[in-house]
Amino acid sequence: MLCLNPAALEKHTEKEGTVFSKGDFVRVCQDIDKLKQLQELPGRGGFSDDMKAVVGKTGKVTKVNINGNVQMKMWDMMWSMNPAALAKISDPTNDKDCDASGEVARFEPEDIVQVVESEETLRKQQISHGGFTEEMTGIVGKQGVVRGVDLDGDVAVSFADGTRWRLNPLSLSKMDPEAVPVDVSAELMVGDLVRIDDDEDKAKRLQEGKENIGWTVSMQNTLGEVGRLVHVSPFNDIFRVRVGGQKWLYRREMLKKVTLEDLELEHSKDDGTTTKRSYRKDLARGDHVKILETVDTDTLREKQKGHGGYADGMEENRKEIGVVQSIDDDGDIHVLYPKGLRLCFHPEVIGKVEKTEGLSVGDLVKIDSDEDKVKEEQKGHGEWVDDMKSSLGHVGRVVKILSPQDVRVKIDGRTWTYNRKVLQNIKSPGLTEWGEATICARGKHDWSSGLSLVCTKCGECTEYGEVCPARKTRPKDPGRVCGCGKGSAGCDDCGWCKRCAEERKNLPDGEESDSDSDSDNDIGKILSQHRARGLAAVLQACTLQPIASFLDALTDLQPEKDEPSRKGVEIVELPKEEDRNQLFEREILPKMKRAIKMLHPKRDCAEIASVLEADVLTPFKVYDRETERILLGDTMSAVSLDAAKQLTTYLNFLQAGIQTDDKSHYACIQVIRNICQQASAISLPFCHQLGKTGMLTTFVSELDLQPGYLPAKLFTYILTSAIAILRSCARVIDNHSYLRGAKIEECLKRLLQFNDPVIACSAILILGHIIRDQSSQCLRLPDEITSYLAKCMRDSLNARENDQEEELAPESFLSLDIAMGIKVLACRDDNRQSFVQNGCIPLLMRLIRVGNDLEKVHAAKALHALAFSENIQQKMKANEDLISLLAKVEEDDEDYEVKAAVSDSLSMIQYGPERHYDYDVFVSCSKLDLPWVEQQLMPLLERDDMDLKVCLASRDFLGGASILDSVIKAIQNSRRIILVVSSNFIKSEWCKHEMKKALDKRFREGNCLIPIRIDNCNIPDMIQDFVSLEFSADDESLDQAMVHQLKKTLKPET
Repeated sequence: MLCLNPAALEKHTEKEGTVFSKGDFVRVCQDIDKLKQLQELPGRGGFSDDMKAVVGKTGKVTKVNINGNVQMKMWDMMWSMNPAALAKISDPTNDKDCDASGEVARFEPEDIVQVVESEETLRKQQISHGGFTEEMTGIVGKQGVVRGVDLDGDVAVSFADGTRWRLNPLSLSKMDPEAVPVDVSAELMVGDLVRIDDDEDKAKRLQEGKENIGWTVSMQNTLGEVGRLVHVSPFNDIFRVRVGGQKWLYRREMLKKVTLEDLELEHSKDDGTTTKRSYRKDLARGDHVKILETVDTDTLREKQKGHGGYADGMEENRKEIGVVQSIDDDGDIHVLYPKGLRLCFHPEVIGKVEKTEGLSVGDLVKIDSDEDKVKEEQKGHGEWVDDMKSSLGHVGRVVKILSPQDVRVKIDGRTWTYNRKVLQNIKSPGLTEWGEATICARGKHDWSSGLSLVCTKCGECTEYGEVCPARKTRPKDPGRVCGCGKGSAGCDDCGWCKRCAEERKNLPDGEESDSDSDSDNDIGKILSQHRARGLAAVLQACTLQPIASFLDALTDLQPEKDEPSRKGVEIVELPKEEDRNQLFEREILPKMKRAIKMLHPKRDCAEIASVLEADVLTPFKVYDRETERILLGDTMSAVSLDAAKQLTTYLNFLQAGIQTDDKSHYACIQVIRNICQQASAISLPFCHQLGKTGMLTTFVSELDLQPGYLPAKLFTYILTSAIAILRSCARVIDNHSYLRGAKIEECLKRLLQFNDPVIACSAILILGHIIRDQSSQCLRLPDEITSYLAKCMRDSLNARENDQEEELAPESFLSLDIAMGIKVLACRDDNRQSFVQNGCIPLLMRLIRVGNDLEKVHAAKALHALAFSENIQQKMKANEDLISLLAKVEEDDEDYEVKAAVSDSLSMIQYGPERHYDYDVFVSCSKLDLPWVEQQLMPLLERDDMDLKVCLASRDFLGGASILDSVIKAIQNSRRIILVVSSNFIKSEWCKHEMKKALDKRFREGNCLIPIRIDNCNIPDMIQDFVSLEFSADDESLDQAMVHQLKKTLKPET
């Protein structure tokens, strides 16, 4: 499908007497200059070379947008046109006066024809018949095969060089097919299998050559791979190919047609020994597995290198049975455990286990069809709600085991808790049983890529379907590895391929879904409150390049510099002070949760955008107090809400071009991206969840956008949006593996070549986070970059001291950003020297004087990092103003975190880099659990062979000291934090505070948090993702395995 970006907001007045309707036939004006002028009117989307092919041509109206723009179909492609460029005509198939009518009957499909011998004649006759391009000189005088005739009588002809052109019938003469055989087997047609050339230098040269269509680092992974052709541009110069579930644009010279027989032959010669084909043939999606007993911890660590790495959860789940979720293209096995943890294993470290009698995660179960029985059994076991009635008698899949009696089952896209007694376990399910299951809702699948599998619905390959090269040797069992190689692996939940799931994003180009948006009562009630806050109107946009169309449409969404906010959005007036807190907790946060939960692909994106902006984005802008922002961040990061997944799933849906093609589509994209940017800026847990959604890979791929291919304003918008989110998410250590896996370093280093200092400096700040644990690889900063950062910080501080807004301009950085950047990038001596030479020490001192608590903390930590160079440390030590400032803040400041950071810096400057933790372990627990902690846990932790120094508040805090300050100090100065989680712990406000501080430390410093659950309480949302050690507080002694695990985890590193 090819759409041309159309009008913005104004309603177009049709030409006199012209009213377009769906089904009308229209003709595009024949004056190319006039067409270009009309398309380039404000909001009309501009003019591209491909539009030369529609000059003077006839099409059929498929849709008229509310702003008057006309969408028409021509040559199986969709075009969006300024209505002023169109004229309504009668049905050309009945029009005997049509210029070409006499020629239409002359040609039939499969006729052999010859093009005129004169290039000049061909040029003239192509005017208003598809246009002429220089590539067409190669068909002058050549023979070809007719493929079809359009409404104007123009003939589609295929040639031996693999191209297809639409030609004026007057330029063609029919030939004798027996006398002049023509081989057009090299022609590339939509649906063909093609192999991408594996020559990277050639690829870069062609992709970045004439009319640059772009080359990205991510495209390296497609070289040499086989994909399916999904679109051919009108002039045969750009081809869109789907490879491994994604679509890419290539030049014709990069593609070679392959047949199923070619792939089968190639597959039969593969002996299965290459890394590309190496996999466990005995494992399938849904199989039960566990870590082999013969694999010890050292072996496991060694095997995991390059295969997902070693994770703490592996050892804790050594004896647990998990279920295979998917198998990636390296053959690594992704396993889901009963408590929801998902781990990636080298295929040689796990083994298949026989199905047990009880239920396990991943099992198929059938819900009892007796409504009265189910209602009775559900009492005390998740209870009964009327919506469960639709699940009776259906087959779903176990997603979590809450207890021996309570089981979470996913069915029809919803997850319910059932009593085990109403579930029938389906043992050894085959294709029939899987086919009866209704696990996912339509449009709500968890797609994955890796090795292609056997679809659990149709039994065909999840990538190639019926034309799979391994079809003759493919196993029959659903979920097993197909054997053809990598590609789409289907849905991790239900195992269906995309063809069976009938995903709208895989409909042929130009085909639209007729499904309507949801109109349920909930969203209706919400919208009735927000009609006045709706986003500005609708705008059609192109889908040739989804990201390009997104950027194009955003042109008219950007507010003018003097506009305080988007037009149409209600200005929020804050309530009186005494009402503000109540309003925030009773109305703002519940509305935010409700808005997130309403996200669904079937709902109209204009309505969703309106509600999201009013109830989610606006609170971030209006409620700016630190406590309020913390609550906003906690709400967005709550595991029960799962906002990161909800937002990114819908964002992927929109950016894939599935939704309606009006302006509200792109406005909704902008709102969601802004929400992600706001939430990630204030909440590290939200950043962590964002990383787990896989969306960071998409944001990284956006860094590869070519500046010459997109308008500068749009290019800057999408790039800065992606960079802002990535910069926030890079603060979380757990996200580093996702970012490195997406090859972010290469993308960021390319951005350093930009003339835009904002983009370059943003890239450096992200790189600083990513490589901070690898000092030897830390990036060497150019002096001009450190100079620019120092200038930005100086301007920012000057503005503040002059009572101006600190954020002076879009190209400036906040002082806090720069202080954090200095802290993480000062891992090389030459970087430290450059920062100091550009005057960063006096600037950091100024920030400590005038900044807020958070800025003071990071300014002090930046000074601490700079002092690692001995000559700088000596200069700082001799700086009396600096020593005096730090000593005064250490003594007078009331915030403990500020005191701690300043104290560390002062110690570093005065005594050098030696620093030790005061404690190895801090134990956080409820006072009601102290007897067990003192009698069972503490004796273990303080055994001689453990060699640990432990801090327990009831024993080690000094009398008379502030409890809050003592807690913060103990957490900051402890190597590890143990949370003794219980019902008492959850009810304690002090314990919740300690847990939040421990989480902050965990996200800054890495793996330092160890939850221990001692009763059957629910693990708090904030730490559900962490593997916890579990045993009963009633046990007289700790289990030996627990003792061993605690010793291994807690013993100080040597």
